[in-house]
Amino acid sequence: AMVGTDIASAEIRALVGDKQSGYAGFNRATKAQRPVGSLIKPAIYLAALERFEQFNFSTLLADQPITLTIDAEDGSQGETWQPKNYDGKYRQQVPLIDGLVNSLNIPTVNLGMALGLENVANAIHLLGYDNDVVMRPSMLLGAMNMSPLQINQMYLPIANQGFAEQAHAISSISSSKGETLWQYVPSNAQVISTDAVYLMDYALSQVAKSGTAKSLNWRMKGVNVAGKTGTSNDLRDSWFIGYDNRLLITTWLGKDNNEPTGLTGSSGALLLFADFLNKNGGVSKVRNKPDAVAITTFDQKTGHAVPEKCSNTQAYPAISRGIVTLDHCAQKKKEKRSWFDRLFGD
Repeated sequence: AMVGTDIASAEIRALVGDKQSGYAGFNRATKAQRPVGSLIKPAIYLAALERFEQFNFSTLLADQPITLTIDAEDGSQGETWQPKNYDGKYRQQVPLIDGLVNSLNIPTVNLGMALGLENVANAIHLLGYDNDVVMRPSMLLGAMNMSPLQINQMYLPIANQGFAEQAHAISSISSSKGETLWQYVPSNAQVISTDAVYLMDYALSQVAKSGTAKSLNWRMKGVNVAGKTGTSNDLRDSWFIGYDNRLLITTWLGKDNNEPTGLTGSSGALLLFADFLNKNGGVSKVRNKPDAVAITTFDQKTGHAVPEKCSNTQAYPAISRGIVTLDHCAQKKKEKRSWFDRLFGD
């Protein structure tokens, strides 16, 4: 299945519901309800980035084995849930941005639990998902079913600088006499702050440059895009959502009998995305940095904002009014002196 939407107008430009061109049967793009896997993660990280006084890209998230107990409907203690990262490794702790860029499950679950499941559900609804969300920890890893069209709708505000428009295939209806009977009216509703959506766009661009979708560097040479991979349990669903400066494209690969595909999001659906944009002429994504966002230096061990003269640091964009910069360093950078100064200096 594939859905291609014009970012600026939310008009659906392409819709594919089967691998056979022109197939008139079951339309998987609009009807197939499939687990979205890691495609849900941007909603969680957006909920955090909107709380800029508490979270930023450098905020450290625990990446250690965890066990969560899910209460039964009668209130008694139910089954336990032990999420794992896809690679089975634990990194002890990672900066928030790495959790999204590398699609790490455990840091994402820890972030979602810190935010609260209700706040995460609110973010999912704010992005345009209308159905009920079952409040359980597994929702944080995409254990919820959506059609490609529904998840595409959720990414439209991210691609459209925070503005939510309803994806639509009909712009107007006219009578035989040329009278306009119905006209689509844009809502112009901003559901994500300008600052937070810039940060999310930055993170999803890093996914394509150095994260789970880094193969786009050579699959789409010279075209800057952003996106997110998604894979459901046992490789049953392969997802990729990406966008350039014009189009938001959602691609899905799976089997109707729910058997494993053997494909991750990066080894399956991503290839469809790259092939589509290469054939239709991808346009490099452009987004200007808001005045409230500044490139900030953070200590990698503590996650605190520190002066540029400090060592062991990493620079990330951050919302300035949520940052308190320490006035000292754990360790200063070693001064790089020329061979002349080292030989003849004091």
